[in-house]
Amino acid sequence: MLLHVLGHSVRESADHLGITPAAVRSTARYARRCLQETLGLAQEGHADDVAD
Repeated sequence: MLLHVLGHSVRESADHLGITPAAVRSTARYARRCLQETLGLAQEGHADDVAD
């Protein structure tokens, strides 16, 4: 939510949540994959990393 809805950076999100930027990226990646699978939009071979 912080990244994609509110437009916060990875660093801002990490600071707000009290976790590392790597944890923010990992959690965001996992959440996107779950949403894509739920919506039937999963695509193999596409990078979905979040930039700092």
